[in-house]
Amino acid sequence: MKKFLTTRVALIVVGLLALLFNVVFWAIVGSELGAGKQMGTTLWISYAMVMVSFVVAGAITFIRPGAKSATLAMVPMFYATWVYIGVCLVMNMIFMFVNTSAKGGYIADIVLNAILLIIYAIFMVIAYKHFSRVNTIFEKKEERVVRHYNWSSKISSLISLAEHDEVKVALVEFRRIMNYSSSGSNEKTAEADAKLEEELDNLEVLIKSGASVEEQMRAVKFARVALDERNRAVAMAR
Repeated sequence: MKKFLTTRVALIVVGLLALLFNVVFWAIVGSELGAGKQMGTTLWISYAMVMVSFVVAGAITFIRPGAKSATLAMVPMFYATWVYIGVCLVMNMIFMFVNTSAKGGYIADIVLNAILLIIYAIFMVIAYKHFSRVNTIFEKKEERVVRHYNWSSKISSLISLAEHDEVKVALVEFRRIMNYSSSGSNEKTAEADAKLEEELDNLEVLIKSGASVEEQMRAVKFARVALDERNRAVAMAR
């Protein structure tokens, strides 16, 4: 399901269905026109509405989740779109079969298609709002996880760069605490996040420049204090 929703497979399926419909439609209508039969207004209105449903379905396939975890939130829109296409096909095939130019016939055709489209649009607006809300939540979560991972990776790289055993041991312990720390964030952690990144950058400069053990150890201590402040800010928000 996830692959179907996040690739062009859905668009290809819609395109093939539209192509199949047109092949069958024009094969039948072409033979009728060739035989001199008059085609009614309802047939052309119904044909247009079916094509509209395929265009709408194709447009929906371009909606993409910003976060992979939010893909399943697209399922309601996916099912609603296929139900809309199915009902649209069945209803308009009936009107095509009626094939009349009578005023009552094509007005009923237009009204029923308009009602169907409005119902579908209302449901899609509700479903899209839900999808957007879920997508935003997961985007922020993935962003937090990536940032936390980058911090841990940076500490790992500093461990390999450090030349002093004392500094290496302190960094290994710092990384352990980092890995067990929450990746959660809130408004109160923003300042702590910036402070932690600043201390990590400062620590990196000191290690790469070959600063004294005392300076490097002091920088590790400051970075740990920044991490502790961040953890307290996360804990207080719970």
